[in-house]
Amino acid sequence: MRLLLALLLLPAPLLLGQDKAGVVVDHELPAAGKKDPPVVYATYRATSAKGAEKLPLILALHAGTKNARQFASFLMPAAEAHGAFLVSAQGFREVVGAEGFWWKGDAEEQAMLDRLLDHVKKTYPVDETRFSVIGLLDGAELGIKWALEKDRGVKGVIAVNFVWKPPGPPKAPKTTKFCLMASRDRKDKMASLAEQAEKARKALEGARYPAVVRIGAGAEVFFHGWDREVGKALSWFDGKIDWPKEIEEEAAKGNARPGG
Repeated sequence: MRLLLALLLLPAPLLLGQDKAGVVVDHELPAAGKKDPPVVYATYRATSAKGAEKLPLILALHAGTKNARQFASFLMPAAEAHGAFLVSAQGFREVVGAEGFWWKGDAEEQAMLDRLLDHVKKTYPVDETRFSVIGLLDGAELGIKWALEKDRGVKGVIAVNFVWKPPGPPKAPKTTKFCLMASRDRKDKMASLAEQAEKARKALEGARYPAVVRIGAGAEVFFHGWDREVGKALSWFDGKIDWPKEIEEEAAKGNARPGG
């Protein structure tokens, strides 16, 4: 009786596994044994979502030296535009001398993402048929690898400013789509990002995966100016638009655009 009373007194969002809309919420999934560390993640439920239907799911993978909350906060506009439920995973390898975390891209991290995805599907009102991944830098590299090396239900990956590291033999369905974004003229050691994105596109298309490259001017703030492109990618993943065809038509008209 006491347990039942305690459950009834819980706030409705917590009881139903539905975080309050419009707020980034921090979470920790407890360790599942000596080999499975705790999983830290943040969530954001779009206020633009309507009714009680299940929401599109976006898994976000931050860059090195960042954390789950920072990346979730940065991607709130994308989640709002898509009416999505955003889950931002946090790497468990801490950056020495900095308040942040990074991804190595190994089997241990992939297993952690599998565990987190399983928990999210069981806990939150998400539509498993509309599942996308957004990654930045080393988070993008992990996202591509994780999406390709096993059929995890990923419909599309948005990978931004990464150094291409070909994963193992692809095992994902050939319907998985990839949007590769890069800054052309950053004045630092990552200046070849555009070439890396093009190399990845050729490799993915060679393996018969739909892939587009979008190249933009360099900026100190990653994702700066990419709102339209992210929106297009998510609509393409959902099958609402034929984005490659649109890009070809824009090119034929000579319109200026990212990716030219």
